[in-house]
Amino acid sequence: MKRIFEVIGLLSLVCFSFFMTEKTVTVVKNMDDIMIEIKSNYKKYQTDSKDAIIKDNTIIPGISGRKVNINKSYKAMKENGLYSEDLYVYDLIKPKISKVDNKDKVIISGNKTKRLVSLIFILNDDSDIKNLLNILDKNEIKATFFVTENWVTKNNYTLIDLIEQKNTIGNLGDNQNYKDSAFNWMDTIIKKVGKQKEGYCLYKNDNNIKYCQLLDNYTVNPIIIDDSYLLNVKKNLTNGGMIALKHSKNMEKELETIIKYIKSRGYNIVNLETTLSE
Repeated sequence: MKRIFEVIGLLSLVCFSFFMTEKTVTVVKNMDDIMIEIKSNYKKYQTDSKDAIIKDNTIIPGISGRKVNINKSYKAMKENGLYSEDLYVYDLIKPKISKVDNKDKVIISGNKTKRLVSLIFILNDDSDIKNLLNILDKNEIKATFFVTENWVTKNNYTLIDLIEQKNTIGNLGDNQNYKDSAFNWMDTIIKKVGKQKEGYCLYKNDNNIKYCQLLDNYTVNPIIIDDSYLLNVKKNLTNGGMIALKHSKNMEKELETIIKYIKSRGYNIVNLETTLSE
C-alpha cells in the first residue's frame, strides 16, 4: 500500500512539474518583445472571407480570409531573431458560401476583387498549337485549353505536358456532349493521368451542368470570342475575367498584341484554376 502511495505521489509531482513548466514557458513567451509586438499588431494583417455571389443558376467565387496564427508566427520570428510583418503565418478562412458546394451553378467570372484575367483557348479537333505555345512561353503566360476527345487522342502527350507546365485543361468531350462516354474518359485522363485537381466543362445549356456535376466538375461560361479578337478583348476586359478565344491562325496573329494590351491595363494573366481560386 505504501508503495502505491509513493507512485501516486511521484506521478502527481511529475504532472505538477509539467504544468508549472508549461505555465512558465507561456509567461516567458508572453513577456517576449516579439510576442508583445505580434499581439499589438496582428489584427491589422487579418482579412475576412467573402462569400460567393449566387444569382439564379450562376455563381461568382468568393475569396478566403486569413487569420494570424500567433504561435506559429512567434516561432517563425523567434527563429529569425526579429519581429517582421513578412514572417506572419496565416490560417485560411474559407467562405461560408463557396463554389465548392455549388457545382450545380455556372461560374460566370472570377472574384471581382482580383486583378486577374484567364485566357482560355478553345481548340478544335485539328488544332496545331505549337506556335500558340511558343507565344505563351515567350510571354511567360499560363493559360487554359478546352480540348475535344479527338484532339486528346491525337495529342495525349501534349495534354500531359500542358498540365505539368501549370496550364489548366478543360473538357469538351465529344463536342460538348457531356452525356457521352467520351466526357468520362477524358475526365479520367485529365484528373488521374494528368493529376489536375479540378475538372472544368464549358457551358452549352442547362442540361450539361448535371453531367459535369456528376463527375465533380465546375461548369464555366466565359466570354467567347471568334473574330475581331483584340477589339472584343478590349470590350470585355474586367477583374476576374474569363476570355475564351477560339483557336485559329488569325487569333494567333493577334495574340501577342492581346497579351501586351491586357498587361498594359495592369492585369495578371493566369490559368483558370488561379482565377477561380477562393
